Amino acid sequence: MGDLRGIAFEFKALIICTHHTRKLRDEQDVYNEISGSVATMAAADTILLLKRPQNSVEALLHCLSREYEESILTIKFDTRCRWDIVGVHEPKFLSPERQSILDILLCFGELSPKQISEKIPRSKAKNISNLLNLMYKDGVVITGSKTGLWMAATTSSMDDSSIAEEEDGI
Repeated sequence: MGDLRGIAFEFKALIICTHHTRKLRDEQDVYNEISGSVATMAAADTILLLKRPQNSVEALLHCLSREYEESILTIKFDTRCRWDIVGVHEPKFLSPERQSILDILLCFGELSPKQISEKIPRSKAKNISNLLNLMYKDGVVITGSKTGLWMAATTSSMDDSSIAEEEDGI
């Protein structure tokens, strides 16, 4: 990456590199999902990380740059095969339990409460189901393509009006 950066400076050119992310998700820092050494990010002037739930036309574009303020944009893939900016994404503050469920749905796509509970230690499918129903009312999740499946709501349907302050106790 350092060599590419040197070439870009020498020729006053823009070089765009496409890279993959790790399968292991990082709940604290989305940029830790970029595969490779830390030098991959250190040499780049701007990092754009696209995160899209499976089968969704909407995604979050995480933007980190030396020259601009860090931001998260909600973008949508349209019928012209282009990504359009829907708006600036304001992260929704969820209880740790609800955030775990949302992260799992964002990572794996449509899942049943039982499948989600298998990914969260010491949780029960019934409790997950109850939380999913509450999250549905808050617009955080939607029903999936088949009965009993849930998925993360499209990012533009989320708002900050329903901040979970209580302990959900999975």
